[in-house]
Amino acid sequence: MILLTRRELAGVDGEFRAKAGDDETRAWAIDDVLDAALTTTGAEVAEIFLREDGASGVSLAGFRGPHAEAFKQITRFEEGQGYPGLVVQQGRPLRTTDASSDERFLREHVKDLGFRCFLCVPVPGPERPVGSLDVAWRRGSEALLSHSLTLSRDAERLALILERQGGGDSAGRAVHVADEVPSTDERRLDLSVLGRFEARRGRTRLSIDSFARRRAVTLLKILLTNYGRVVLRDELIELLWPSDAPKDAVKLLQVAAHYLRRGLGEAENGKTEGSFISTQPNGYAFNPASFHRLDALEFEAMAQEGLDFERRGRWREALVALRVAAEMYRGDYLEDEPYSDWCVRRRRQLRERLFDVLLASARLLRSDGDYDATIRCYRRMLELDPCLEDVHRDLMDVLCRCGRRTQALRQYEACRQALREEFDVAPLIETEALYRSILGRLTV
Repeated sequence: MILLTRRELAGVDGEFRAKAGDDETRAWAIDDVLDAALTTTGAEVAEIFLREDGASGVSLAGFRGPHAEAFKQITRFEEGQGYPGLVVQQGRPLRTTDASSDERFLREHVKDLGFRCFLCVPVPGPERPVGSLDVAWRRGSEALLSHSLTLSRDAERLALILERQGGGDSAGRAVHVADEVPSTDERRLDLSVLGRFEARRGRTRLSIDSFARRRAVTLLKILLTNYGRVVLRDELIELLWPSDAPKDAVKLLQVAAHYLRRGLGEAENGKTEGSFISTQPNGYAFNPASFHRLDALEFEAMAQEGLDFERRGRWREALVALRVAAEMYRGDYLEDEPYSDWCVRRRRQLRERLFDVLLASARLLRSDGDYDATIRCYRRMLELDPCLEDVHRDLMDVLCRCGRRTQALRQYEACRQALREEFDVAPLIETEALYRSILGRLTV
């Protein structure tokens, strides 16, 4: 038999009371959110699925409404399984007005009762969604599914309580680029490389005349393209004089660096910690620790923040960050260097990140039923690359869903023409099938 001291017994009792208090708070929060969800949306049923400690799936944590037995036909879903599992896996809302014919909805007893309209939003977590808040109606239309923002606020309120219980503190986790960048003054160098190149020192725009040599500006662009690393002298000479390097190329490179530093308004030797251009034994580098801002880095940081928010189920915050990132992208990287091979890789990298931003935005906007904004995202992608057949196909589908079938058919023709002109190929079977389906609906 194990005997415990009085102090040990007090400790065990304290832990038990604390856990009981946590369980009570959790139960109260779940009940409160369920009641609020029913009130704000007018739904017949509300339910909450939450991730269990150490488990991959989610389990039913709370339910409000009639027909509890039917809804409790399945009380646990793995990630990607059923509506709750899909919401947790994808981190974005799910909306439907026809669950009866949706194979992803697995509770047959609920289908038999005539529940067709479902709106499900993620319960966000520190790293990824921790659950799903769902409401359902037997009769309804798209208008009933316009409560995504309201329902997500209830989900975020529950998430905040759960995080506090777990000792987490989400405040301050998302650090916006604007908070990290010092306020503008006469010392800061502002560099814009998305679109045409621009440089400012404080309020003064630095033109070609500021540097006296065009090659000095090209040197700056090359160093920015290789941000964070030293570019060897031989490599710089090859890039600055691609056809035939002069015999005194090393000296001319030093001259270009001299005019670059002078144009930036800094010390000659670049040895101070605040220098923008640092001289290394074997080459030159742009100093990441100098007082500057670079729009390409801000764009990448904001894009990553938006994508991280989406992964964590914070889709409203994701949309804000993704929209800001998309607005930051004023044009392709160094558009005024169209024939310079040294910036092609970086240009492609940033454009692909923009595509990630626009695709994520389209996913979230489409889930929220904002088809006009979704269409704008797809069209912007196709302006940059008209041969993205999967984007053409998604755009056709959205156009059809919002009643613009004629535009959807024209989009197919645009897709077919782009593929023929660029690759001399026809659209895929999936695209052709969607076209015929839309055409059939138009002629009915």
